[in-house]
Amino acid sequence: MWLAKLRAKSAAIGAHRNGLLRRWLVTLAIGMLITWAVWQFVSRPTTLTIAVGPADSERARFLTAVADRLKAARKPVRLKIVLVKDGAEAGRRLNSDAVDLAVLRSDQSDVTAVRSFAIIDRRAVLLIAAADPVKPKPKPAAAVPSAAAAVAVAAVPAAAATPVAQSSDDADDAETPPTPGPLSPERLLGRRLVIASDSFGFNRETVGRLLAHSGLGASAITLSEVPATEIARALEANRGDVAVLVIDPTSETARRLVGDIARAFGGPIVVGPPPAPEALAAIHRNLSTIEVQQGVLGGPAALPAQKFTTVALTEELVGDSDIEESTGAQLTKALLEVRGRLTAMADQSFEIETPPLDALRRFMPHAGVSAHVNERSTTFLEKYSDQIWLALFGLGLVGSSIAGFAGRLGLFAPAGVADPLPRDVERLLGGIAAAASPADVDTLRRELRALAATRLRQAMAEGLEASDASHPSQWFPLIDALAASRRDELGTGGA
Repeated sequence: MWLAKLRAKSAAIGAHRNGLLRRWLVTLAIGMLITWAVWQFVSRPTTLTIAVGPADSERARFLTAVADRLKAARKPVRLKIVLVKDGAEAGRRLNSDAVDLAVLRSDQSDVTAVRSFAIIDRRAVLLIAAADPVKPKPKPAAAVPSAAAAVAVAAVPAAAATPVAQSSDDADDAETPPTPGPLSPERLLGRRLVIASDSFGFNRETVGRLLAHSGLGASAITLSEVPATEIARALEANRGDVAVLVIDPTSETARRLVGDIARAFGGPIVVGPPPAPEALAAIHRNLSTIEVQQGVLGGPAALPAQKFTTVALTEELVGDSDIEESTGAQLTKALLEVRGRLTAMADQSFEIETPPLDALRRFMPHAGVSAHVNERSTTFLEKYSDQIWLALFGLGLVGSSIAGFAGRLGLFAPAGVADPLPRDVERLLGGIAAAASPADVDTLRRELRALAATRLRQAMAEGLEASDASHPSQWFPLIDALAASRRDELGTGGA
């Protein structure tokens, strides 16, 4: 009976160990699942919504390509495109916090508390008019020098006859191209100017403000506005004398429009800036200057005929100033890293560049742009080191609580259940001392041998060292010797 109880206890121990293994496997699986979920939450990319429009505009296609590239490159910052009607609606959505970012033009005055992350385009203000007819130069009359003139020439010293070298300042002034005649302020008086509106919005108010600086107000000129696609027909119908474009001069659209305008005028044209572009850029923070290179607009006559400087409006990726500096730095870095892949697009006029950090302008740069450009953006560990230490301390407390809870659930084996040998040995020793006959001792010795055989098999299965106190070689010889001594005492009639 005793051996059957021992075997039952051994089976209970095995069942307990199997249950313990299953519970630990379940606990480990749950822990791994929680760890994976936390990692997915922590390492997920930051997604920023951006309003851009109209849907069929070149800038919308460009920003969509940027968003796709950021996703393909697995950047930590992603863009979610929200298509809107125009720039005005994009500004309203940004003001109402419906989106994180928006593409706005620098002359939009209905947005406040925003910062710039990137400049994606520069739109130059171009004035286009018919060229003055070329007049034949009169041939100089052959003059016969008089005797007095000959004497005067002969009296000039050789040093005075040597040409005087032009100073560097004079040379710089000579290199500055003059304003084409048809576009000078005095020639624009009383003229009809037709302004092209584009997909971003209207340009009449901005152009009117620029021309008013030179005295070309509402009483001096006539301003009208038509869609850019209709400006050539308006000139053909004699509804205007001068065309005004607000456009990227390097784009294919600019070359096509200038070609249509040239055909509408039916003769040579001149392209130039509004009067005093440098002064306008100094006065208005929403303007900058841009150089239009000679021949960039194409055409048989290589328009423009000379390089000139004009004012420009910028289209910029702007966002709320409350966006964290680390997020702004990540966005700036990601945009600069993917811009090289975007040059393969059909229209390469759009680009990505950081706004200047040392200039007063309409959209000041975001703190994240400054941090990235100046290489002072902090890493995750540097920024959150204190929080990490606090989290580790908290995990230690949570781990202690989990260990106590696991003990209550029975995830750790109780010492008494794992090894019933001490109680069995104590019972055998008590039985040997209380045996009344040699037959009782022989029964106990048989149980002892069975117990030793069972424990030996368990020790071999568990890899128990022979020096361990629970190994049969440590207790069986002593107990068997005590049983033999007690039998001898009972056989000789000892008590």
